[in-house]
Amino acid sequence: MTDPDGPSTPRRIAVVGAAGHVGLGFSLVLVDAGYDVTGIDINLDAIEAIRGGVMPFEEERGEEYLARALASGRLTLTDDLDEVADAEVVAIVVGTPLDTAGGATADPLSHVLDNLTPHLRAGQLLVLRSTIIPGTTDRARDLLVAATGMAEGQDFDLVYAPERVLEGRCIVELPVVPQLIGAYSDRGFERAEAFFRAYLQAGCWRLTPVEAEIGKLAANVERYIRFAFANELYMLADRMGADAHRLIEAVNRDYPRAAIARPGANVGGPCLPKDSRFFGESMPFVGLSAVAHEINEGMPAYIAERAAALGARRVAVLGVSFKADSDDTRGTLAFALLERLQQAGLHAAAYDPNVPDFTDPEALRDADLLVLMTPHRAFADLEEMRRLVGHADCRVLDIWGFWPAARAVSANGLFMLADGLRA
Repeated sequence: MTDPDGPSTPRRIAVVGAAGHVGLGFSLVLVDAGYDVTGIDINLDAIEAIRGGVMPFEEERGEEYLARALASGRLTLTDDLDEVADAEVVAIVVGTPLDTAGGATADPLSHVLDNLTPHLRAGQLLVLRSTIIPGTTDRARDLLVAATGMAEGQDFDLVYAPERVLEGRCIVELPVVPQLIGAYSDRGFERAEAFFRAYLQAGCWRLTPVEAEIGKLAANVERYIRFAFANELYMLADRMGADAHRLIEAVNRDYPRAAIARPGANVGGPCLPKDSRFFGESMPFVGLSAVAHEINEGMPAYIAERAAALGARRVAVLGVSFKADSDDTRGTLAFALLERLQQAGLHAAAYDPNVPDFTDPEALRDADLLVLMTPHRAFADLEEMRRLVGHADCRVLDIWGFWPAARAVSANGLFMLADGLRA
């Protein structure tokens, strides 16, 4: 365990949003680095679970870090914002989902700041870590100054220092992923750097707040666009009777200017689609991020149309979480696929051993088409899939290229289960 020291290193930290997928891992890493952490969240069920030593979601090394944090006595959990006043650093890690119409909004963060300002005091360092629309930190600074009467850079410091970790790997990635710090002043940057240095093995990069906001989004949006291109390529290959997986492998091999991603049926989740919306919010034209969103979000409709064209009657969807080996269904496209299949008049059911309400393998029984939506490791054994379906006279649609042995007998990811078993 690292013991943070030095005159500029704080001891007492408040994490607002501490029961969430990012906030909890962040809190546990801070405790492990020697900080006294007060985790604040409105999710009382999650708080009770955490107090009892139970992780409310899957997180690599989560149980280990939680047990150690509770044993240390340095982790306190509450829903009371009054506790913020005792902290030297206040980190805000609240979720910032799209609005009900699927548009970008800063309302969740604004609501938190409105409730937080009466509890702030002079001398604190405020660290925004949520994913936000570019320009939000400037608006947050203005709101805080107006509400508290304090001056940023004199009475308090505000930085934007986004999280950049993979869900489910927050704890293991936080120490090794470089930290972007968008600061208004030298003092703000130095205070933030000292705070993160307690656990960070990688470097800190100083940017302006808006640069850090755009930078946080840029990495995810670039990936989202790459996946959209791969999906567009897949659909073009399908239309032309070609095999996308075979041609991608051939084009990428030993060619220094090609790194085409593999296509995927379920490029969703709580981050990539949202970040593409946030990224394009300030653009005066329809950019690549908007087109990528249309392509990736259009995969359920494409798959449903293909299932109907194949003459399928009973379709079983493998996986409903948004990513492999996860239990998180936020932003998944699997539910949209089920709805599309049902609208097409097909019987549709889903099986996911990781997600409650979908753990019954009877959903696969007697299917004539299996659609791999989420490539869980639990689906790797095709013989097990045959056993659950009850027969091998069943088509399989694998847009991911998850079963390598079956590629030799597949046509752009489509193969008979019996052929896949013999491959």
